[in-house]
Formats: sequence, C-alpha cells, structure tokens
Amino acid sequence: DVYKRQVAASGVRAPKARPSWRAVWTYALLLTFTAAFTPIVWPIALVLGVATLLVRVVVGRGEALLAHVLRFLAVVGTPLIALAPWSLTLLTHPSRFLTEAGLDYGHGTATALKLLSIDPGGPKTFGGLLLLGIVLAALAALLRGDRQPAVRCAWAAALTGLLFAALANGSGWAGP
Repeated sequence: DVYKRQVAASGVRAPKARPSWRAVWTYALLLTFTAAFTPIVWPIALVLGVATLLVRVVVGRGEALLAHVLRFLAVVGTPLIALAPWSLTLLTHPSRFLTEAGLDYGHGTATALKLLSIDPGGPKTFGGLLLLGIVLAALAALLRGDRQPAVRCAWAAALTGLLFAALANGSGWAGP
C-alpha cells in the first residue's frame, strides 16, 4: 500500500495535474510508520522520489516542478522530523538502515531465485512458488496499455526494492 500511495503522491496517475496534498500527507504518514520498523524503506522512498523528479524534468513535465519538489520534501522530511533524534543516528551510521524490528532469524542469505520470487523466508513460511503468481501478474500488467505510467512506476518500485533486498541480503531477512 505504501507504493500505491507513492504513485498517488507523485502524480503519476494524472501526469498533467498536481498531486493532492492529502495523498502526500497520507504517504508521508505511511512512510513514517513503516520506516519506524523497517528503516530501509526511507532510502527506497528517497531514491524513487528523486527518480520521479528526474523523469519529470527529462520528459518535459517540469511546468509544476516546484510543487512536486515541495511535495517530495514533505514526504522525505516527515519521517526524519517525526522520528528524530533516532533518525539522525541512522544518518550518521548508514549500516543501521539494514536493521529491522522483530525477531532475529539468524544469519544467512537468500538465493537469487528466492529474492526474485518474493519468498519471505523464515520459519513456517510457504515457498516462493505461491508468491511467484504475484510476479507473473505484474508481468502481465505490462500488457495493459491504459495504465502504463502507473505500471511502469510500480515496476520501478519493485526493481528498487529488489536492489535494496540484495543489499540487505546478509541479515537473514531480505527487507520489505
């Protein structure tokens, strides 16, 4: 749901319209709550937000760039302010972004197939074959022509999540 809110807050659904402040604050609240338990979500949101701003500049939709920059700053600044001073310790020690709340499952790494099939790992979880249907449905969504901007944004979020999961792979849990 966080990524759906990011699509709404970035204005990808309606490219010529500004995103509403309501969507921005909803996304900022969800991001703050999620980052409190899984800090790696904040850098993911930062990377995706900067990428969205760059796409707006390159594609030529920079007519309301200041409005989008202000909304981006509200989204990435809210978790830093709401979770301060804890968030400031994350900025001084970036390795703490890879820690999460919850039980320690031990140390190990997931295989590339487990990361690609969204296999959560851990005790008493089902295999990745059940979750592989989500990946196949996401591939099928690329065939829909009427929702291409939102589908491409979702794929960018998924690939960024896969990149950060590969970075956090040594901690026993591959992140969100």
